[in-house]
Amino acid sequence: MRNEKYIEGETAGTFLLGIVKSFYDLNALPECGVNLSKIDPDKWYPFSLLNETIEAINRAQPSESLLFQAGINFFRLWYEQGPGKDMIFSSLDWVHLNDLSSGYNSVVRGGSREEIGWCDIRYFDEEKGIAIYDNVTPMHGPFVVGLYYGGFLIFDDIEYVEIAETDPVPYPENPLLSHSTITVNFRLKPKFAGMDIDNKIDTLKHGEMLSLSADEVESLVWRYKGLKISKKISEDYSNQINSALARSINTIREISITDGLTNVFNRRHFSESFPKIINRAKRHNDFFCFLILDIDFFKQYNDTYGHLKGDEALVHVATTIKNQLRRTDDQCFRLGGEEFGVIIDANREDQALAFAKTILHKIEGLKIEHKKNSVSPYITVSIGLICRSIRYTDSDDQIYKEADELLYKAKKNGRNRVETANK
Repeated sequence: MRNEKYIEGETAGTFLLGIVKSFYDLNALPECGVNLSKIDPDKWYPFSLLNETIEAINRAQPSESLLFQAGINFFRLWYEQGPGKDMIFSSLDWVHLNDLSSGYNSVVRGGSREEIGWCDIRYFDEEKGIAIYDNVTPMHGPFVVGLYYGGFLIFDDIEYVEIAETDPVPYPENPLLSHSTITVNFRLKPKFAGMDIDNKIDTLKHGEMLSLSADEVESLVWRYKGLKISKKISEDYSNQINSALARSINTIREISITDGLTNVFNRRHFSESFPKIINRAKRHNDFFCFLILDIDFFKQYNDTYGHLKGDEALVHVATTIKNQLRRTDDQCFRLGGEEFGVIIDANREDQALAFAKTILHKIEGLKIEHKKNSVSPYITVSIGLICRSIRYTDSDDQIYKEADELLYKAKKNGRNRVETANK
């Protein structure tokens, strides 16, 4: 639970916008609950809003790769659209900006260190290429690592950088903050007299020999190591995006073939799949069973109880049908209004007939009151069932028409019943 005692200080509107925009620009999150239209980048907001923003993003559960990339993205926004360009001019500037909370305090102010957090360099050695930070902020994990990493991508003065963070732990002085140690290993581009590796590589032609000193070879090895790290980061992100894209495509397809009310397949999917299923039955000489089901006196039900109750009844009927589907090839479709179609994977007509009668009894057994139903005090259905081997001369329209005619016969013969061609 949030302790209001610790929610002091302010956070810049640009900071809040930058955090959220760093995710939206990656298409990594749905709306996360922050009303961007009400945030003015030139104003400062209560520190509590920063915590709420981070909590909203965490609820969306983005992957580590997306969090990391969002951190890189945030740094670019901070540098290009925020105060960054006026604060740092090299990678070493970025290293030192994170000491004594200088960078952090450009977007968070007011309150004590224990209230709003801080970042200090614990150890730094330029020659060895290492900087170790104590990081106490509401942000941690891959996002912060990506943010630090992003600062080394702006300037062309680094050959290699690798960043790691210890597992964050709650900050004892403030439960809203996390404490972690961030270690940055880096290698600056050496400034050898007269050395210009980039120029040598740019002017190298096919068939020529490249002459490099030992120092230049070492420099290229470190650059290669840095590129390998960068490549892995890009590949991980690409894999995450492709995975998310595949899930989105599957979700969109599911939505496109599913009836929004009853959650069974829709008429569009029926129109696409029914001819294919008929053709497959022809090729394999399969026994084919298909039924059309219609709710009895449904117009009168809507007139009596209202369309909201009618929608509820449709959902109950569809769910009852779905609950009786046992095999992989059993499929239920809403064909329109109160009419449903069901493809049954059965080897004999008596199996399909038993299935249809079960549906019949289960739906009446829901005991949904229907005063205008002349055959029962409850909602009932009529069913037309066709079961036979499919001839090569049969068309999907013909099969559908036969089942529809049997449905009409069931209604004509009293409703709340199943009619088959052999009955």
